[in-house]
Amino acid sequence: MISSLTYFILTSENLLYCSFIFCFILSFLVYQYHNICRNSSSLSDRLCFFDHQYLCFCEIDNYRAECFGYDHELDQCNWCFSNGKCIQGDSQKDNDFVCICPKCYYGPRCQYSSAHFSSTLEQLFTHGLLSTTASLKQLAFYFTVIPACVFFIIGAFNNLFTFVTFYRSKLLRTGVGNYLLIGSVVNQLTLFFLAVRLIHIVLSTIGPMATVNITINQILCKTVAFALTSSGQLSYWLMSTVAIERLYVTWYVKGTWLNKPYVARWIMFTLTIIILLINAPQLAFYNSVVDTKTAAKSAICVLIYSHPFWMHLNQVNNYVNALLPLLINIICTSGIMFLIARQKLLANQNFSE
Repeated sequence: MISSLTYFILTSENLLYCSFIFCFILSFLVYQYHNICRNSSSLSDRLCFFDHQYLCFCEIDNYRAECFGYDHELDQCNWCFSNGKCIQGDSQKDNDFVCICPKCYYGPRCQYSSAHFSSTLEQLFTHGLLSTTASLKQLAFYFTVIPACVFFIIGAFNNLFTFVTFYRSKLLRTGVGNYLLIGSVVNQLTLFFLAVRLIHIVLSTIGPMATVNITINQILCKTVAFALTSSGQLSYWLMSTVAIERLYVTWYVKGTWLNKPYVARWIMFTLTIIILLINAPQLAFYNSVVDTKTAAKSAICVLIYSHPFWMHLNQVNNYVNALLPLLINIICTSGIMFLIARQKLLANQNFSE
């Protein structure tokens, strides 16, 4: 009887001790919640914070916290791109959500990127086109459509004259003649794709194409953007091949191999295939996104990468195809100037002797 009583007392003490520890830990955790409210900067602050199980609100006196169990998956949605966190309001409304974008991304759906100075035509023009101010929207419309048409018309005259000039049998016997002839065609195609892209931006943002089938906008978004990028890069490389051949002829006067027309055609064919292949992934990453946040539900063409690797690869592609042809032109032009200056110097020395 005594031993049973002793066991009961000891067991009760253990339970009491464990209960004390549990209550102490629990009070410590609750105190941490209250401490967040107490450390608020002013009594007017309303703090909301959460953990894996609870959602808490600070009371007006900034001393107490009201916490209740909360299922955090209730307000999750998948409207945001670029790994942005999507918080859904009314699930019955497709525009009642908020995107919390990661670093270097912005837009109603985190569709725009400012990483590594990368930008698209949509980033430059859609903000003004979607403005609620009528004057700003009209100004953005004029600055989008008018320059595209002017550049296309002026470029058409220049490229037409270049084409007519070099479309002659005598000039086509040289590599430079072939480069400049095809270059005029590629330049005009680039201006054409640029004009189509800008007009498509306007029509899909505030025009009738904003409400048409998303498939049409998707096809135009992918194909026109791909064609514009590829033709622009090919134009850069064609001008660099002209510079290389001029340097070759200046340095090696009797050389004829690089100046042969069939060599030039093979080089242009190879450059075209390479550029089309390296830009092919853009066909998968360009997407027409319906911006449900706007009243017109605009269809915006944006680059959405499935993995950061593709984003970095595309940036390297853009840098290489823009800077390397420029560097080649600078080096070749400097080399031509150096060779001509040296030839004149040698001629003057021979004449003086």
